[in-house]
Amino acid sequence: MAAPATGTDLVDPQAVVEAFLAALAAGDVATAASLVDDDIEYVNVSLPAVRGRAEFAKVLRLLDGSGAGFEVYLHAISADGGIRLRMGAKAR
Repeated sequence: MAAPATGTDLVDPQAVVEAFLAALAAGDVATAASLVDDDIEYVNVSLPAVRGRAEFAKVLRLLDGSGAGFEVYLHAISADGGIRLRMGAKAR
C-alpha cells in the first residue's frame, strides 16, 4: 500500500479507505483517526460502543506499545464493481 495521505487530501471514498488501512498498518494512529468522520460510531462486539473521532483515536492508541500490530492484504475493493471485498487481517 502507498504511504498514507492526510484526511484533508482525500475525497474519493476508496482512497480514504485505502489510506486508513495503510495508516493502521504503518502504526500511524493520528493519520488513521484523521480519516474517520467526527461522528464515527465504532462497535467491537461485547464491548461498549465508542462514539466520536477523539474516543475512536483513544481505542486506536491502545495498539501502540502493546505488541499488537495490524497487517492488511487488500485483494479487491467493492468500488471495482461486481467483486466481493476479501480482506485478510492478522495480528502480529
